[in-house]
Amino acid sequence: MKHVMSVSLGSSKRNHQSEVDLLGEKFLLERIGTDGNPQKMKETFLTYDGKVSAFGLGGFDLYLNYKNSRYTFREARLTTRVISQSPLADGSGVKKTLECLSIRKLHEKGLINNSMKVLVPSAVSRYHLFETFRDLGYEVRWGDLAFALGLGKKAFTSTFAMDMLAYSLLPLMVRLPFKWLYPVGESQNTTKSKFDHLYHQADIIAGDFHYIYRYLPQNIQGKIIITNTLTSEETEELKKRGAMMVASTTPSFGPRSFATNVIEALVCALLEKNPEDITTEEFIKIFDRLQFEPGITRFDQDQK
Repeated sequence: MKHVMSVSLGSSKRNHQSEVDLLGEKFLLERIGTDGNPQKMKETFLTYDGKVSAFGLGGFDLYLNYKNSRYTFREARLTTRVISQSPLADGSGVKKTLECLSIRKLHEKGLINNSMKVLVPSAVSRYHLFETFRDLGYEVRWGDLAFALGLGKKAFTSTFAMDMLAYSLLPLMVRLPFKWLYPVGESQNTTKSKFDHLYHQADIIAGDFHYIYRYLPQNIQGKIIITNTLTSEETEELKKRGAMMVASTTPSFGPRSFATNVIEALVCALLEKNPEDITTEEFIKIFDRLQFEPGITRFDQDQK
């Protein structure tokens, strides 16, 4: 059995294991949270390096791909450089491929349509998802200044402004402590009302779940949430707050969907390659063979 282990900077309350059979092979998929402790992540990597088929890096981005540019997060690099044997995946390849394929499938099935307005709380880190919506004719607003940087309370449609933000700030941002930019540890388990108006202006909220959940309004009646790595408890919470539908861009194994880093590590284990050696075409081909489909949970039908 191949063992895929995601070591996350996030909360240990989200830990999970699943055994799956894929393409004639058995896999143990495991997620271990370290509650915001990079040192504990290092120790876990050292303990299991060479003993697992592939690592996933969770709650952290090693790379941020914006258009054709790649930026490396300093803190993530320092934390992961102890790995010398097992492949390490941070989900970058999946964000460029499977997430985009999932959006197109939701659109083709009529589950979403381009009369709907979209909010992506952090589009710089999910640029390919953002661009896929735009390619399909959706009005998409990005909220990076407010959600990621805490500046103002607006979301924008201008891609020129996003380019200016990304190319001027990313070289600096990747050198900052990651917790300044992203919810880690216990902060992943709480929400606070701050940007309700941005949620209410949109029909679809898409992207990284922790950014979505961090400022989730108490009332999201009729909204569609497109994300991944949801636990069953979080799905139930979205239902309680009025969501119409939740779509996961990554497949569910057991009661929850796994994050992009886990799916990428799974591909590394299947192909026995490092992620940087896997082409976009190989990712798309393997997802086609695996027949991965977006996960759909409809709450409007529950109420009929």
